[in-house]
Amino acid sequence: MENLDKIKEHFNDKKRIQCDINSYHLDKSPDYQNFDPYEKPREDFIFSLILEHYKSGSVLDVGCGVGNLVKELKSKKMDAYGIDLSSEMIGTAKKILEKANHDPRCVQYADIFKYESDKRFSLVIANGVIWYYQNKLDFLAQINRLTAEDSTIIIVHRNDLFNIFAMNEGTIHFMIDRLYAERSETDKKKLKADVLETYPNMASAISINSNLRKDFDNPLTISELYRQAGFEITSINYTYIHPFPPKFMEKNLEINYAQLQEKYGKQWQGMFLGSQFIVVAKKCFQKTS
Repeated sequence: MENLDKIKEHFNDKKRIQCDINSYHLDKSPDYQNFDPYEKPREDFIFSLILEHYKSGSVLDVGCGVGNLVKELKSKKMDAYGIDLSSEMIGTAKKILEKANHDPRCVQYADIFKYESDKRFSLVIANGVIWYYQNKLDFLAQINRLTAEDSTIIIVHRNDLFNIFAMNEGTIHFMIDRLYAERSETDKKKLKADVLETYPNMASAISINSNLRKDFDNPLTISELYRQAGFEITSINYTYIHPFPPKFMEKNLEINYAQLQEKYGKQWQGMFLGSQFIVVAKKCFQKTS
């Protein structure tokens, strides 16, 4: 994993925490200049997937942040828990849970690699977490360790295929580093120069809300990683749906993000319009090597 202190510093930032509070509509007077319009539709979609797959038992939200999802799960009478690397996020989550008359001890400051529980969870969610880990197999192995037999996991990844649609620096990286990976460095440099000469605006940087390392994954090839970790993928869904490439989104267009999520979250178009994808997988009896 990238430097742990750097990650904690990012997620302990007061503005970052307030952004989550605003995005999940937890503040009666939110600062809409500090707001992510994709967050609430994504969490609502994840919540619908949980309701679709949950049968019984305990639920764990890895990277629970300000605890909104845990709160919503508890409102459905689920035995829900959350852990997060940010002590500030957990402090905020405890206050939010207390305000909703839930036991704040259900969330705690913890690293999944060190987290111990006497429970074996029937459902585990990790929203916006796995892309910070260099070794994703180790991360999924920790989730496997904490899950019961016949459990379900819901994991959000950054979508490499979105780069085809994005028309920015990520598109160039996808073309050169993935599609033409076997070509010589000379050919790659010439290709990049030709593309930028024809489409100069594609030099615009990928829009990422932090300088932390965030890996992309490909929904078409991700199944092998899960098989190695002892899970079988049952569905792949899409989120953070963009109706246009990001640079066109700066035009203050009227966009219904919730409607886009509902329309494309389970459709093939989401494979390109969604900058993230959501894996739903079942635990197998044995890990495969």
